[in-house]
Amino acid sequence: TNQYTSITRPVQDDFTLSVWFKTTSSAGILGNWYSGIGLMDGEVGGVTNDFGLSMAAGRLMFGVGNPDTTITSTATYNDNLWHNVIVTRTKSNGALVMYVDGTQVATGTGNTNTLNSPTSLSIAVSSSGAYFPGNIAICETYTIALNSTQVLQNYNYLYPRFIEPT
Repeated sequence: TNQYTSITRPVQDDFTLSVWFKTTSSAGILGNWYSGIGLMDGEVGGVTNDFGLSMAAGRLMFGVGNPDTTITSTATYNDNLWHNVIVTRTKSNGALVMYVDGTQVATGTGNTNTLNSPTSLSIAVSSSGAYFPGNIAICETYTIALNSTQVLQNYNYLYPRFIEPT
């Protein structure tokens, strides 16, 4: 409920963020990604070239700034089961794509700027201090936007680690 970490921002143009998480929380405010509870957040106040991944009301949100653009999952994932959210951003066309458990769930178009405003990414907390109330097991970043085949391969490779006994 009050633990987080921070890493030097490893991505800025084309990239992929991946987080394995589980929660029962309905916290956070739907809208812009920076109003949610932080999963992997690079929010910088004002009109800046920032980005982040969060959760609100059980739904996942991924967005970029300048101008603010957020894509949101339609389903909720606060069922206390392990889930993998993977989001991709392609600089050349601004494409934003969200996958959950290997399946595409949301798309949108953001800016084509270099997203270099955040100097670091916070994991498990948002810039507003909203801690992620749940478990985060694995966070990964890639300096490319993975395609749907690569996303599914990554999910299938790691999924067996998260199968809970019945």
